Amino acid sequence: KINANNTWDVALIDVFHNMTLLREGDSINFQKASCTLDGCVKIYTSRVDSFASETGRLLSGLSDANRTSSLGT
Repeated sequence: KINANNTWDVALIDVFHNMTLLREGDSINFQKASCTLDGCVKIYTSRVDSFASETGRLLSGLSDANRTSSLGT
């Protein structure tokens, strides 16, 4: 299962461009390609959510640090 904790460890997006994985003989297995693409979309979406969450935490931490330093002066 893909979640925010393991989304950066899944390498499916990195190997999706390798079409030889989706070939069966001389043709492409479009069902396999569709499922693989769906997995890539889920990974990418999870990475975007993870990045947004981490950025929000960073901004919150910077804001708190700025507020604390303003109160101290």
